[in-house]
Amino acid sequence: MNRPAQSSPLGTGCTDNPTIPSGIGQSLSGLTYTPDNTKGLGIKATVALASAGSERTFNGNATLELLFDSEGGLNDLWIYGNARFMETPVLTASTDKVAPNNSAVGATLDIHLDFENDLLHGELDVYMNVGGGTIRGKGTDGLMAHAIIHVENKPNGLWFIKIGTPTNRAGVIIDVPLVGGVDLGTYLQIGKNLDPMPPIPSDIVAITGSECSAALVALQSTSSMSQLSGGNGFLFGADASIGNQKMEFLLIFYAGIRARLGFDIALLNYGENAVCSNTGAQLGINGWYASGQIYAGLWGNIAGNCREDL
Repeated sequence: MNRPAQSSPLGTGCTDNPTIPSGIGQSLSGLTYTPDNTKGLGIKATVALASAGSERTFNGNATLELLFDSEGGLNDLWIYGNARFMETPVLTASTDKVAPNNSAVGATLDIHLDFENDLLHGELDVYMNVGGGTIRGKGTDGLMAHAIIHVENKPNGLWFIKIGTPTNRAGVIIDVPLVGGVDLGTYLQIGKNLDPMPPIPSDIVAITGSECSAALVALQSTSSMSQLSGGNGFLFGADASIGNQKMEFLLIFYAGIRARLGFDIALLNYGENAVCSNTGAQLGINGWYASGQIYAGLWGNIAGNCREDL
């Protein structure tokens, strides 16, 4: 028998009276198994976990699944589940990429070892939503970080570790009274097939003036960093902003200030045959070349509201 690449939630059948599926190959977990003469025995086990002192401190579940081939060799191994912090335990195992059971802090994990194709692929999502959203992850449903590891064990095989991306960063947003929001984001990537280095944020470009803005856009569009999508190396960046550009005082005045600071850096291997076009010399150090950017911006305003009653 064979199973889909992604599992479905285990459901409440483990604690309540289950409804036995009537379809051929359907299981209580929601998976539908199909006949495959290259596969043999399959084993699946789920355990519930909780901290000894207080089960609300940490609780979760983990599922181990093994699939053997027709000759008895191990074909696939899956480990998946979720974790919850500061919440009441819920006996549900899921690989769905959603906020786990609406917990204040939670995580989902899904790892697959494909021995037939010498492949490892794993994904980790971490969520945060504390104080009714006062402290929350930057992403959808409070997603604080999305991490991926992918390794192909073959010559020149693809491999990478990615924690966030330049356009979907790991981080948190913190609401601070009067001061406004604090937005912190970062990303880290190592390996092959890295994302391109992001452009300087548009709000930073906008305050440099029209002539400087046009020059920055032209520089970024012609930069060799556009080759980063096929890069092999290291990519890291961070960004922070704080402030509120409109805070009202005495109903007739408002003022605001906001600051932003960030950087991006890349260390790439362009290969030993990469050379500088103007000198013909080897690029960087044995083909390794570092580049980056740093930016900062400060905004402020003060104004008044005037109303005349007739």
